[in-house]
Amino acid sequence: LGYAEEKFLPVNQGFDSWFGLPYSNDMMPPWVQTRVPLWLYEGTKRIEHPVNQDTLTTRYTERAVKFLERDHDKPFFLYLAYNMPHMPVRTADRFRGRSRAGLYGDVIQTIDWSVGEVMKTLKRTGRDKNTLVIFTSDNGPNTGDNLGRNQESGGLRGKKAKLWEGGIRVPFMVSWPAVLEGGKLNHSIVSLTDLYATLARVVGHSLAPEEAQDSHDVFAYWRGTPEVPDTRPRVFFCHLGPPSLNDTLAIRQGSHKLI
Repeated sequence: LGYAEEKFLPVNQGFDSWFGLPYSNDMMPPWVQTRVPLWLYEGTKRIEHPVNQDTLTTRYTERAVKFLERDHDKPFFLYLAYNMPHMPVRTADRFRGRSRAGLYGDVIQTIDWSVGEVMKTLKRTGRDKNTLVIFTSDNGPNTGDNLGRNQESGGLRGKKAKLWEGGIRVPFMVSWPAVLEGGKLNHSIVSLTDLYATLARVVGHSLAPEEAQDSHDVFAYWRGTPEVPDTRPRVFFCHLGPPSLNDTLAIRQGSHKLI
């Protein structure tokens, strides 16, 4: 997916519809020194500039709800990627000042409300039991201390752009009531790359030998299987660029990590 050419936009790469930004919401000064204007897209059309980021999260949610209210009997795939809480953090008037954690907390409450609206819509349309819902993040928060304890990361060392656990360990929650028993917790180490092989299994797709070689089927963990030694040792490799910086590479096996 990309934006530099129209053929790379989501609707020309397999998606039926798309509403959103083609990159993170900080693609403008002072965060990024660029003269390329930040546009909100509807399909292949640029529809808003400057973007009203106060209502961006709630508008995504409203679009998601409308999508879920259509075609109740058809299988669907919804990729709902909120730009917040990536900087700059903004939220709608009705959420501003409601949390006890400042604007950032208000933004998190907005996302919490948004996920609730999606889940309520699934229930209202009778699809909550047999819909697989995955909630996760791409990295740790961009707050706190690089070296000491970081309360915003749940007490983990480091933050976004660091290879300590506070930078790369993220929430990962799965709900599928018709198939998965709720209330399970698994401490095994997995990677977001494992979504490929795991979802391939869910939809009945057999991976070719050369396909997604860095992805592992972890569906057993979703089923609540207790932690057991893997049949083949897994090594997790992380890289943060550019290579000119120190501490850009890490490997982890079991409980040991080398940075």
